[in-house]
Amino acid sequence: ADALARDYESAYEIVAVTGSVPAAERRLERALVVGGRMFAVIGSGPAMEACLVTRTGEDSWLREPLFETQIGSLVLPSAPSRFRF
Repeated sequence: ADALARDYESAYEIVAVTGSVPAAERRLERALVVGGRMFAVIGSGPAMEACLVTRTGEDSWLREPLFETQIGSLVLPSAPSRFRF
């Protein structure tokens, strides 16, 4: 199933995304309890950014870049639209 196609309740202390995502994924960030953390690799190659996201309040998150890397992307049923001139 597509884990990004559903909404989550704030119930998770830790979320680890094991493939890159093209942009920050708000649904997964909202799945964290206050004080919960998520590790995710965000962006598209050749340089992606590994990030630690901490939910600091009901409507606030702290996003900390950790390092640049490149890993395979999650298999998404439909890729987000790309910027075009």
